[in-house]
Amino acid sequence: PDTANHELCPACRRTKDRYPAGVVQLSGEFFRTHREELLNLVSNVERQEKQEHPMERIMDIERNGIDTTIITTTGIHLARRLGDKLFQAYEGDLDYHYEDGENSISVFWKR
Repeated sequence: PDTANHELCPACRRTKDRYPAGVVQLSGEFFRTHREELLNLVSNVERQEKQEHPMERIMDIERNGIDTTIITTTGIHLARRLGDKLFQAYEGDLDYHYEDGENSISVFWKR
């Protein structure tokens, strides 16, 4: 109804406020030379995750230098899953850092 309150969902609010729960950094020579292939995997993982958990979304994918890309997510689970899937598919070095208790995560994958 017209009198109903209109509110943003938590994921949309995080995106609007530019306040990610997850930050995934992808880097290295292998990433630079296979960037498109790896970002396709990232897109597929997000699509699968959103089917079960609609609040888990990619907020932004930003190139940072020649061989580094930063992906921000609305939830910690998607960020963690992206790191896990990249490591399963391509190995490399994977590291996680939880912050703010366990309310945010930074994931670093390099190869």
